[in-house]
Amino acid sequence: MVSIQNNPPTIKIKEIDETYLNQKIKISGHVSKIINIQGFQIITLNESKEIEIINNKPKNISKNQKIIVIGKVQEYKNKLQISSEKLYITTLKLS
Repeated sequence: MVSIQNNPPTIKIKEIDETYLNQKIKISGHVSKIINIQGFQIITLNESKEIEIINNKPKNISKNQKIIVIGKVQEYKNKLQISSEKLYITTLKLS
C-alpha cells in the first residue's frame, strides 16, 4: 500500500503571485498586524513582502510572532490574500 500525503508546497511570501490563485500553499512569516473582527482575524505577515491572511478560527496571536499558514490563495479587491485552513504558532517571538 502506498501512502500519499497531500502536503502543499512551501512558498516564500515574495514569490506569491497570480499563478498561485486558488491553489493551496504553505507559508511562514512574522505577524506585523492583527485585526480582530467578530468571528475572524485579518493577519498581516511580513517576510520582505506583506500578505494578508484571513483566519476564520481566531487564535491568540501577538505581533512579531512567527506563524505557519496552510491555505488557499485568493484575490480580494485586486490584492492577493490567503484564506487559512490551518494556522500554527511557532514558539519563536522576536522582541
